Amino acid sequence: MKPVRFIAWIVAAATIVLALTSVVFEIIAPLRGDHLSDFVGPAPILVVCCVGALVASRRPRNAIGWLLEGLAVMLVAQAFAQRYARYSYIGHHALPAVRIAAWFGMWSFIPAIGCLGLVFMLFPTGRAVARWMRPVVALSVLLVVATPFLALPSLRDPGRLMLLAPSTAEVPHAGALNIVGEIGINVLIGIGVVTMFVRWFRSRGMERQQMKWFVLGAIVLLVAFAGTFVVATVLHNDDPVDTPVGAVLQMIGFMAVAITIGIAVLRYRLYDIDRIISRTVAYVLVTGVLAAVYVVLAIVPPSLAGHGGVPSWLIAVVTLVVAMLFRPVRRRVQDIVDRRFNRARYDAAQTIDALSSRLRDDIDIDTLQVEIRDVVARTMQPRHVSLWLRS
Repeated sequence: MKPVRFIAWIVAAATIVLALTSVVFEIIAPLRGDHLSDFVGPAPILVVCCVGALVASRRPRNAIGWLLEGLAVMLVAQAFAQRYARYSYIGHHALPAVRIAAWFGMWSFIPAIGCLGLVFMLFPTGRAVARWMRPVVALSVLLVVATPFLALPSLRDPGRLMLLAPSTAEVPHAGALNIVGEIGINVLIGIGVVTMFVRWFRSRGMERQQMKWFVLGAIVLLVAFAGTFVVATVLHNDDPVDTPVGAVLQMIGFMAVAITIGIAVLRYRLYDIDRIISRTVAYVLVTGVLAAVYVVLAIVPPSLAGHGGVPSWLIAVVTLVVAMLFRPVRRRVQDIVDRRFNRARYDAAQTIDALSSRLRDDIDIDTLQVEIRDVVARTMQPRHVSLWLRS
């Protein structure tokens, strides 16, 4: 095993052990304000860490893998430090280096968010999108590295105050750290998001496919957050993450972003993204159309007639109609979606259909060879095409 790969996986293993230890502290010293997400929160972070280790071991010159690992390490270390300090201060247990743990847990989220901003700036190549962005990236790296030094003056503050403070603004000697956390990191994230849009519009070929994978992960994350708020509204819960469904949806969303980043950087089955997007959009549209048909046929008529419920025979008839409509609606919607999102597949299907229609009328062997080679070249785009016919 190469030294770089060994280092990447050693860091990942240490992060996993630290995360499990922090969960143990959470279990043995729970608080009334704890949520379900506090117990399952390390899961998506560990996925981020493993993806980062995989990318760093396979693409060591790409900064994305190391930034993902740095993000995961800092978040897991912060959770461990805070729970370690809480177990000591609130549980009245004498543990060593408690004040250092409370101090570290106060500011370690800042470089973690800084790593996330750098991921936005450098994805997917690990390099700046243009020369004018290189000084911005250098300043961002300097800001992340300078965070521990800016936090040194706050070591004079009591450990319990640093642990229980809602933000760095409440810590007396953390003024410079608060400015970096409130302004500098937010600006860094904003620049990263703008850089993503710039790279999207400038990307072509393989890089465009990589950006599509990231967009897919971001869409899954947004849908997960929307579902979390919908579930909280239905259950009349003020905290969206304080429900099992909300916690699971958020886990799925963050894991999806990490996994799609790994696929994009490693270029694993990169060109499957068009098919995934077309299938996802098609099935969402088909589901919406059939649901609308069901509502119009099964729910609206009884409501207009003033009946309290929907007759069972009507439900059976409408269900049968919807089942009969599924295949033709899916086929029609898939053609429309492929025409927009998966044009290569749509063009290939049209070419093959045209060949099939010509073969019914033309049986000349020389013409057949030319037609087959032409169709294969246009649909599969190989480097070389040769046709062997059995005599």
